[in-house]
Amino acid sequence: MKDTATFLDLIGDVPVVADEAIVRRKSRDMSMTFSPIIRRDAADKFADLIVRPRDHADVVRIASAAARARMPLMMRGAGTCNLGQGVPLAGGAIVDMSALSSVLWTRDQTVRAQAGARLLAIDDSLRPTGWELRMPSSTRRAATIGGYVGGGHAGIGSCQWGILRDRGNILGLQMVSVEETPRVIELRGDDVNLVHHAYGTNGIITEVEMPLAPAWTWMESVTNFPDFMTAARFAYALAASDGIVKKLVSIDEWPNWNYMRHMREHGRDGWSMVRTMVAA
Repeated sequence: MKDTATFLDLIGDVPVVADEAIVRRKSRDMSMTFSPIIRRDAADKFADLIVRPRDHADVVRIASAAARARMPLMMRGAGTCNLGQGVPLAGGAIVDMSALSSVLWTRDQTVRAQAGARLLAIDDSLRPTGWELRMPSSTRRAATIGGYVGGGHAGIGSCQWGILRDRGNILGLQMVSVEETPRVIELRGDDVNLVHHAYGTNGIITEVEMPLAPAWTWMESVTNFPDFMTAARFAYALAASDGIVKKLVSIDEWPNWNYMRHMREHGRDGWSMVRTMVAA
């Protein structure tokens, strides 16, 4: 059984939020917007408190305290996951990683950042050099690199680079094990997939190293087709055209795109939609 008092004693001066309204709000992710099933099943699932590590040493202290006090941890970046991965099922502590947000270095078309760095902030820091992340999530304005690697699968750029799990799309990451004496582990090569897409359940991701791609000026467009298969044939032809540099080829059959309020003005009722980003 978890021992909250011992956990709090062991983490010392690590900032803690216990305000019930804030804790309940942070115990939710974007799945509550998308899924009535998750909204129903998670109605009574809340954390007990939030801890906000200020640096790497705080993360190690939290990991050790959690192991000693049997305290469940729920890692949190921006809470943009949409399949319920950000909902604590057994109470415990939400670990808000947003303070660990530094871009540590860039060199040789590679960037290394702390887990709480937002994807958009990373790209903003890179663009003056002519480079950008190969593929961010569709929620890049808010999402963090740690959350993306911990729970993501693909992204804007997958039509060119594949999925995150493909070799070379994650170059390395640092993690902290949740043990009484935590280990700081550096994973590289295919070993990154031991932690990628595990939602933080087998270790706390603290740093991520990613490859970069040229930062083209992207031209965004929405094209509508009277039936889904015509849209699909167009999308495949574009994706297979090696001479055209693209970052997004995304198909939405009617009425899927109509569920997205901001897309309605760009579509036609009954028609399928293809959204693209192509180098201008």
